[in-house]
Amino acid sequence: MIKKHSGFTLIEILITMTIFISLFLVITRFSLDISSFSSFFEESLVAQQELQISLRSMVREIRSMGPSSNGSYPIMSASASSFTFYSDSDGDGLFERIRYYTEDNIFKKGVIKPTGSPLTYDPAQEKTFELVHNVTNGTAVFFYYDKDYVGSGSPLAFPVDVVAVKLIKTEVIVDQNPNALPGPISFVITAMIRNFKQQ
Repeated sequence: MIKKHSGFTLIEILITMTIFISLFLVITRFSLDISSFSSFFEESLVAQQELQISLRSMVREIRSMGPSSNGSYPIMSASASSFTFYSDSDGDGLFERIRYYTEDNIFKKGVIKPTGSPLTYDPAQEKTFELVHNVTNGTAVFFYYDKDYVGSGSPLAFPVDVVAVKLIKTEVIVDQNPNALPGPISFVITAMIRNFKQQ
């Protein structure tokens, strides 16, 4: 009588190992996909928060703009990629020169406090802040409208006559990863100038 040995054959062991390795690879791939999605979602959320905080602050400053502390017109310059104006952003009674602009795919803010007697704005004293990263709409960020704007119509042509500006529209497009979904996020805000008379 021949005794049967209980146990696994080499083929059974190889099949079992193949199944376990396949399951391990599937689970690892799934974990990497979840981690990648989580990272993308977090980056997208950070971009949205940067935009909302920056643009809200900008709207407040634009709405409260006024003549500079040395008597200059409230708007210094208005171009497609840069907007410079005067506003008392810190509530100290002096109007800072505030410049919003894009540079190297970053939406930035520059602030110059007036100093000296008489008060002057020294460009070398500008403090710069990076507000929003991965900006993809290049130089066309700011659009300007006159008092006749009623919600539709073309913006003022460049070069803009700053005295004619009554409303500023800002559009910032951010794309954390141009090679991946969901694609760019666009934020558009408008700010009506309130505190000084149009000429």
